[in-house]
Amino acid sequence: MPKPSALGMCADILVAIDGSAAGVRAVRHAIARLKSGYDGTIHLLHVQPPFKSGEVSALVTAEMSQEARRCEAEHAVNEAREVLVGALVPHKVLVVTGAVADTIVNQAAGLGCGEIVMGTRGLGAVGNLVLGSVAARVVRLSSVPVTLVK
Repeated sequence: MPKPSALGMCADILVAIDGSAAGVRAVRHAIARLKSGYDGTIHLLHVQPPFKSGEVSALVTAEMSQEARRCEAEHAVNEAREVLVGALVPHKVLVVTGAVADTIVNQAAGLGCGEIVMGTRGLGAVGNLVLGSVAARVVRLSSVPVTLVK
């Protein structure tokens, strides 16, 4: 059993990634958190939104769409996974389909993570007001601390 930490009952951290540079910085931040003396695992999570109506057609089969999603997920997690392997940090990779913010929060709760770490795209206050923000929704919904990394 992991020792208790400032993160909660366990030191496992969920890191939500999307393939961006900010996501990789979030992974590095989570590694630093774990290497500061806590035992735990990093759960690397890539969430893909559900299929949209009309995404599958006579020209694009369900199999083709699934393969494209598999490739996208692989691309999104590769660099982050390489950073974790290089740092010798225990980790698990999860690729899940669902509403992004809700899925991040639900996965963190289901895995018993004491913290969520995720990158931001740097839209700023105006961009977040106009476009909405996955990060802002995760902060509102989460019952565990959320660290946003620029």
